[in-house]
This record gives sequence, structure tokens and C-alpha cells, in this order.
Amino acid sequence: MQETTLNLCDIAVYADADEYYIRYLSGSGYARFYLGSYFCGKYFCKTFGKLSGKLFPFFSAWNYKVTMVIPSPMEEDLERVKYVALDMLSLYGDVIDEVVINDFAMLNFIKAHAAPGLKLIAGRLMSKNFRDSRYPEYGRKALRLFFPAVLTGMVDAIECDCAASELDASDLPDNISLHLHYPYIYHTCGQNCEFASMMRPDELKFQRTFPMCMNGCMRAYYKTFTCGKEFIHLGKAVYSKQTAPVRSGRRFERYIYFPLDEWIIGQQ
Repeated sequence: MQETTLNLCDIAVYADADEYYIRYLSGSGYARFYLGSYFCGKYFCKTFGKLSGKLFPFFSAWNYKVTMVIPSPMEEDLERVKYVALDMLSLYGDVIDEVVINDFAMLNFIKAHAAPGLKLIAGRLMSKNFRDSRYPEYGRKALRLFFPAVLTGMVDAIECDCAASELDASDLPDNISLHLHYPYIYHTCGQNCEFASMMRPDELKFQRTFPMCMNGCMRAYYKTFTCGKEFIHLGKAVYSKQTAPVRSGRRFERYIYFPLDEWIIGQQ
């Protein structure tokens, strides 16, 4: 059965109000929501710190499900990310029934510590495929999806982006589900946040010794235009919109919708 889910990762604390989320999500028509971050350990921890109080009891009461998305954190955030992940799984195991992992070490950690029956998914950062919209000739070719052999027997599904009009999933094992992100492709990400110093005084900008993240990425985004394409810079990642339909020889068991237009851009 195909399903469509709502991905609120890396945009989830923009509204910063539990009541807003409850009104929006209750009328959204979705039954599963992605929360956490694909790109930033600090954002991951802040998301669950800000939203767990009222939102998760609401999810539980209405039988909504949450897919927790864990990034590949920097060393300084690693222990905090591990603590928050296990704490949320312990407190809200009835709601969080899936975890998306974006690096091999975190996959081994969650597999070793989480309760049996938790579904594990290889995230989009583990799909090492070409994804640059500045070169349209690549988007017109069939893009072969790479499935790392080390993931065999470790995960139940793998994610991919709509980076080409046709995706070749012939290398995927038959028992691995395929989940597609749309309509935005993530192109690249980095450990350094472009917005990290935005809220700091001039004398403290660009100093990694400054102890506190000031949530600059939750207050701004910007656009660039190159090679006839529009790119959205948000947090640690760069996105562009894919408007063409995507074909695949394998059926997509899940579509993961990223509401960047209505959630962020439409509110600025």
C-alpha cells in the first residue's frame, strides 16, 4: 500500500507554538509525520525539546505516528543526540515506531539500544547519488540508486530524492521498501551553518568557541539563482524544486512530502 507522509524536519520549529502545530496537523490529512533533522544535531535536539510537551500527547491521542529522523551529528553534539533519541523512544515508543538513520555508526547504536520491532530506515544522506539540478542532462537520464551492501539485513527501507525523471532501483533487494522525497531535492549539506552567526554580536561572529546556538536558521532562508535554477538555502542544506514526474521500475511504497512552500516561504 502506498502512503503519503509529511516531512517537517529542519523546518519544524519555525512556528514555535504547539497550538499552531495541533491546528495545522489535525487538518492536514496525514497520519505520519517526520520530525528531527537530516542535517544538524543541534536542530534535532531543539525540535524534540520544543515540541514534545503538548504535541506528542496529541499524536498519541489521535493515533498519529512519528518517524524520528536522526542526522549525522558533529562530535560536539553526539552524546546529546544519542541521549535525546533514546529518551524520546523510551517516553513515546507508542508514537515513534520508525527511525531514519543517516550514518552507519548511528545505525549500529540505535540497533543495539532500541526496543525490538522498531523499523529502521536508511536516510537520504545514505543514498550517494548524483543530485545537481545545474546539469539538466543528468536529470533526463535514468538515475541508478545505490544500495550499500553493508545495509543488507540492517534496514527495512531506503530513502531517495526526486533527482531525475527516472530512477533505476534494480539494485535494491526485494525486501527493501523505497521511499521518495518530493517535491524538493536536497543537493548538498555541510557541517557549517550559514546562519549560525546571524544573531550574534559582531565580535562573536564565526567563533566556534561561542557556546550557544542562537537558532539563526529558524529565522531566515535565502534564494540563489544559477544555471536557470532557483536554489533554497535553509539551515545547513541547499534545496531545489523538482516539478517533473518521477518514474521508477520499482514501486514507491511511500512519498515524503516536504511543505517548504506553505510552511516557510509562504509565511515570510
